[in-house]
Amino acid sequence: MFKNLSYAVTYFFFTIVVSFGIYFLTHETNLINSNHYICTEIKEYQTDSNFIYQFPFSCDEDNYYEGFRNPTSIIERNHPYQSRPLYIFSVFLISNIIDLFITNQNNLPITISVIINHIIIFSLSIYFLKKSL
Repeated sequence: MFKNLSYAVTYFFFTIVVSFGIYFLTHETNLINSNHYICTEIKEYQTDSNFIYQFPFSCDEDNYYEGFRNPTSIIERNHPYQSRPLYIFSVFLISNIIDLFITNQNNLPITISVIINHIIIFSLSIYFLKKSL
């Protein structure tokens, strides 16, 4: 059991390193053209502690982030993530934990939560795929 758990933790941290590497290549060095879609642009943000970072801003981002801030809002109206309540709730939980350490600056806690959630999903997928082989 501990051996399998160590594999899952290893995948998780490996995925974090790869994710930051890809982020650095696409958003900081401009080695890779990061023009994603028509409605997405790379914006520069600054935190209260003067940390500057670049991240994509999507024209429909507010609709998605509304569900991450208030999961009950996906029930009240026709929300894009209405069919994915587990995803919304997991980002909401992670965001609330991160919000204890980072105050809400330009949606940074939610953005970090989405990235961590994707890393967890990816790591678990690899873990279960390896376990099934």
